[in-house]
Amino acid sequence: MSHISWDEIRKHETIEDCWIVFHDNVYDVTGFLEYHAGGVEEILNLAGRDVTNAFYAAGHSNVSVQGLRSLYVGSVSKNKAADVDHECSLAGRVDFVERQVTDIVYDEDCQTKSWKQIRMCIPISDGKTRLNEPQAGQVFAFRIQISDNKFVTRLYTPISWDGEKIKFAIKLYKDGKMSQQLQHLFEGMTIEVR
Repeated sequence: MSHISWDEIRKHETIEDCWIVFHDNVYDVTGFLEYHAGGVEEILNLAGRDVTNAFYAAGHSNVSVQGLRSLYVGSVSKNKAADVDHECSLAGRVDFVERQVTDIVYDEDCQTKSWKQIRMCIPISDGKTRLNEPQAGQVFAFRIQISDNKFVTRLYTPISWDGEKIKFAIKLYKDGKMSQQLQHLFEGMTIEVR
């Protein structure tokens, strides 16, 4: 079994050469990028880092875990001195908070046969709770209830923020579980975010 240092893992963070770490195992997901239902950018934003928490927050299934097996490169070297700042962050929150969606725009010029894009904002503060302002590489988990005991959760990377609002560009896929919910967004609709 090959042991790979974090210094080496962090070198593989481009669309031509993309590695991720999941449960201390290293995977080369370069050939998978174009097939990822959440889009290429979602993985590229986490490239060269530990995606374990983000993977589970996105609600991936056991089938997704099994799909990684053929992409295995090796395991992470246990040299703790070099292991700093390698895990992706969910913007500093553990619990979900509710936010009202604002500034919804359906991008007519940004779509393909399999997806279309919307832009939307959420406020950083609702007067009671405050989201941390995003740092480079941070993602936010959105959660929407789809039935009595069932939720769908997906990760999104902000495209900008201004101190008051965080702006997202989100691809809506025809068969995506979250996409089916977000297609019906309206100003003031509440979603859960962390």
